[in-house]
Amino acid sequence: MDENKQISKWIKAIVIAIALLMLLCMGMVIVVDPFFQYHKPLKGFPYKVDNQLSNNAGMAKTFDYDSILTGSSMVSNFDLDSLKFKTGSNTIKVNYNGAYPKDIANILEYVFAEHKDLKTVYFGMDIYSYNSETEEVKYPFPAHLYDDNLINDVSYLFNKDVLVQYIIEPLRFPSQKTDLSRVYMMEYDDSQYSRDWVLTNYKIADKVTLTEDEVAQKYQLLDENLEKNLIPFIEEHKDTKFVVFYPPYSILYWHNKNLEGWYDIILNEYKIVTERLLEYDNVEVYCFSDAWDQVTDLDNYVDYIHQHARVNEYIMDCFSNGSHRITKENVDEVTESLKAYLDEFDYGKEFGLTE
Repeated sequence: MDENKQISKWIKAIVIAIALLMLLCMGMVIVVDPFFQYHKPLKGFPYKVDNQLSNNAGMAKTFDYDSILTGSSMVSNFDLDSLKFKTGSNTIKVNYNGAYPKDIANILEYVFAEHKDLKTVYFGMDIYSYNSETEEVKYPFPAHLYDDNLINDVSYLFNKDVLVQYIIEPLRFPSQKTDLSRVYMMEYDDSQYSRDWVLTNYKIADKVTLTEDEVAQKYQLLDENLEKNLIPFIEEHKDTKFVVFYPPYSILYWHNKNLEGWYDIILNEYKIVTERLLEYDNVEVYCFSDAWDQVTDLDNYVDYIHQHARVNEYIMDCFSNGSHRITKENVDEVTESLKAYLDEFDYGKEFGLTE
């Protein structure tokens, strides 16, 4: 009997210890809140913000802002302090690497639910991604972080990885604290932004000839994605300015698209998308594919599409001075000039490339 009592005491002690540990874990997550689900960042805590899926919802929910910057990894290298200085906007960055149109629609829907009076949406639009299925996403959103259901927050509150990676490790290594104005920026050494590095790692695409049906499908998907995953937000939020810009992929991007059979399609889609967007007074469109000093200088790139932060600084200057803006009056001139330059560009002479 005494032995049974002793076992019972040990079991109770273990249960109590586990319960206390769980409460401690929950308490630490609630107090620190590394994914910003319940409050803004605590002053002095060295937050590590490196998970777009986990952090974007919380930043959209609890941060103070009047504008957002979204898109794929092509917008990662924007410095938000610089954007504020140059445009006057108080912006958060909520992009997703490799984003499909549905990914952008999901975060826009979430942001507008939290901030109906949003001033500006800066959107780096990868037109080629609009040839995907309308419901396709790069990463399924973690539902417990993107809804208001407190019950499923247990996945956040009692999560070992959250506790260890985003609370304990930052306390151990506070020097690794994320500067929120530079959140999600690509951490490459400057030496990797070079012509030699890009050309060494550049893989020439296989040559493909698309069928008429394949081409028609791409145009159909473009139209469907515009009408389902972008246009509704523009129409429903007429007081919000949408600054849509085509990122400055290096000129090697066009070399590959030509080999893949997409070249003429994407150039034509630039014109189609631009004319569709310019039907709305609350939209501005910028094209940086023809920023020739930037896109032909491979020292600005770490691979054939991702640019150095100094190129993002150039983009922000253009937002301020209107350079590279496409209007109803110049859309034909811009798109025709872009095609003419690319048609004449000699990849063999400039980079020693052949098909």
